[in-house]
Amino acid sequence: MTLKTKIALIVASCTLLMLGSYYLLSLHSARNAIVDFNKRSALTMAKLELDNDEVQLYLPSIMQRHPESILAALAAQFNGYAFILLDSGQLIGSSLPDEVQLSAQAQGNGFQFVLKQAAMSPSVISFPAAPEPVAITGLSQAGLYWLPMAWLDLGQQQDSLAAQLNNRFMQLFLLLSLLAVLLAWLGARWLLKPVQQLLQGFNALRQGELGQRIHSTRRDEMGQLFDGFNHLADGLQRLDQQYRQMSADIAHELRTPLAAVVARLEAMQDGVVSTEPAQLAQLQTDVMRISRIIDDLNLLSLTEAGQLQLTLQPVDVSALLTDLQLSYQAQADTAAVQLIVQAGQGLTVQADAARLRQVLSNLLNNAFRYGSSGGVVKLTALPLNGRIAIYVEDKGPGLSDELLAKLFQRFNHSRSQGGSGLGLAICYQLCQLMQANIAAKAGQAGGLSVCISLKAAL
Repeated sequence: MTLKTKIALIVASCTLLMLGSYYLLSLHSARNAIVDFNKRSALTMAKLELDNDEVQLYLPSIMQRHPESILAALAAQFNGYAFILLDSGQLIGSSLPDEVQLSAQAQGNGFQFVLKQAAMSPSVISFPAAPEPVAITGLSQAGLYWLPMAWLDLGQQQDSLAAQLNNRFMQLFLLLSLLAVLLAWLGARWLLKPVQQLLQGFNALRQGELGQRIHSTRRDEMGQLFDGFNHLADGLQRLDQQYRQMSADIAHELRTPLAAVVARLEAMQDGVVSTEPAQLAQLQTDVMRISRIIDDLNLLSLTEAGQLQLTLQPVDVSALLTDLQLSYQAQADTAAVQLIVQAGQGLTVQADAARLRQVLSNLLNNAFRYGSSGGVVKLTALPLNGRIAIYVEDKGPGLSDELLAKLFQRFNHSRSQGGSGLGLAICYQLCQLMQANIAAKAGQAGGLSVCISLKAAL
């Protein structure tokens, strides 16, 4: 599962959990609040303590009065109740307090009344039945409703219900918000744990602990980062080892000729060795060897850094090998070595002509230096699997598989202690820049066979 999917699932799960919890808890709170409200405010006409007969028995004694006086007398007689008088569907008056505004609207056979009080929500009271008919002087179709004064608190109770629900919803919101923060913190900590491992690993590398590795079985993006970190650490450790080895090798390679030069100069100063041309020529040879090592190191550094500019263009292999044969034939004759060159016509590769010649020259120099005892040095070019392969072979002393694996490393002296030990490493880097492959193996009849595989020019 990818890290993107994990983050999406965590966010979706937290969102669904919070919204679902908020919905369920809010529904539960609202239901309880409504039930409580109904217990305190649900009054029906069937449960009124004031019976119609009681009102009807009292009404004849006040029927001759003015409607307002009738309402006041009823309110005084039946304490705790308010009376509403209507005539032909029109509101005539009520015994409600003056601060209560009353409006009436016909609803089926009955009426619906809206009671408004200052700083309270309106209360709506419905009477499904028709008003109690009464005979009052001056009114044609008088009707009377009465209700408990407690009903006047319905608006206040509604406000209390709204405040109660608001408080509960706010408490639930704060509680779930804290829970969401906690879950987010735990989720972030879980997600950032591998990042902390990565930071600790980089801090260890920065402090020089190149053996630091992150062991994990993750298969997501963080697992890929861990693998990348481990590869980086491997590369840094390998480079550090190569740097230390190279420093030691450079010191070793330069120490010998420098020591020889210093010793010969001191002997000349002491008069032990004369300053005749032969001695000066030996000094020049040692100095040239030091200069050659420095030049090879500079070239190798440029190739490894990718700063050496090559011009890849079609190169005629047959012409190049023929030219090399002419150049090395005299050396072959002097060393009594048979130089065999075989190259088919029309073989053209994509390479830098000067650098390819340098690579082949280095290989031929090694072949003559270390393989001349075999009496044969062979230079061959032929097509191979859609590419052009150039072989440099000799029949000198062979190499073990372990030495073959290290053949193209710096300061390698697998076959002899002569030379700078950088020539084959330079050959390898130049082949890499020309997009060519170079490999070595033991020859079929002994000696060494080095193969360079180049891209054929179109």
